[in-house]
Amino acid sequence: MLGVNGDEAQPSVDAALTFGVLWMNHQRQRLAGRAQVEGLKLFLPQGRSEIVRQRAANLNADLAKWQIYELDERGETVATFMWLTAATSSPG
Repeated sequence: MLGVNGDEAQPSVDAALTFGVLWMNHQRQRLAGRAQVEGLKLFLPQGRSEIVRQRAANLNADLAKWQIYELDERGETVATFMWLTAATSSPG
C-alpha cells in the first residue's frame, strides 16, 4: 500500500506507480518463503490520478493485483478508479 499526500507536486503523484512497483518487487524478494505480496494498492489525491491510471492500464494483471484509489482528504472519502487482477481486469 502506498499513499500520496494531496500537498505533493503532480510529478510526485505521477511517479507513485513506479515507486510502488519497485517497492512491491523489493518486498517480494525480501519476504520470499515467509509471506506473499499479492499486489499494490495506490491511494492518490482526488482528481490527480489520470497519468497513473493510463500507465497502470499497461501492467500485467497476471503478475499482481493492481488497485488505484482516489482519496478526498477533506471529505474523507475514497473512490475506486482501477482494479486489475488476473481474474477480472476492469479499468475504471
